[in-house]
Amino acid sequence: MAGKPRLDLIDQMFCAFAEPTRLRILHLIKHQETCVNDLVTVLKSTQSHVSRHLLALKSAGLVTCRKNGRWCYYALAKPTHGYHAKLLECLEGSFSRVPEIAADAKHAEKLRRDGGCCPKEC
Repeated sequence: MAGKPRLDLIDQMFCAFAEPTRLRILHLIKHQETCVNDLVTVLKSTQSHVSRHLLALKSAGLVTCRKNGRWCYYALAKPTHGYHAKLLECLEGSFSRVPEIAADAKHAEKLRRDGGCCPKEC
C-alpha cells in the first residue's frame, strides 16, 4: 500500500459511501467481478443510473473496470493505502445491518446460478 491518501481522495470516498445505491454496488462486487447489466438487474434500476454510480465509485478509487468488447465488468479495487482498507473494513461490518443488501445478495446469487446476462469468459 502507498503512503498517505490525498484529502480530495478521502473526500471522494466519503461521498461515494454516502449514497445507498453505491453501498449496494460495493457489496455486490466485493467478492466477484460483475457486469453492469447484472447490477442493473439486481438493483432494479436503469443502466444510466447504475453507470453514474459506478463512475463515482471508480473516481473515488473504490472500483476497477475491465472492458471486453461492449461489456464492462466491475470489481472492488484493492486498497491503495491503510485508510482505504479501514473504510472497506468498516463497510463490511455495516452490510449485515441493511435489509436491501441481504435481498440484493439473494437476487445476485440466483442471477449467477441462472447464468446472468453477460458473457462469462472474457
